[in-house]
Amino acid sequence: MASRSPADALRHRADALRRAAARLDLGGLRSILVLAGGDTWRGPTASSFTDDVRVAADRLGRARDELLRAAFRLDDAADDLDRAARAALLAPVAGPR
Repeated sequence: MASRSPADALRHRADALRRAAARLDLGGLRSILVLAGGDTWRGPTASSFTDDVRVAADRLGRARDELLRAAFRLDDAADDLDRAARAALLAPVAGPR
């Protein structure tokens, strides 16, 4: 197996973060809020439950967004490494004087 370049390793990690972000599905929490609406459940316990679900959905949304931002930063770092590697290849090599 060929070893991965540092830039490729960063992109691989970025892809893993994007996959993790995609697994943070908020649809299930949103459907719980619809199902636990006023026609289903009323009272202070119901309100507390829906408040808790909203807080959890907000936290998951922020976690998903942070994972995506981290993936973007890793992609940027990989691009920087690629640019530096290309510049090093194009730089003239000084011979003995």
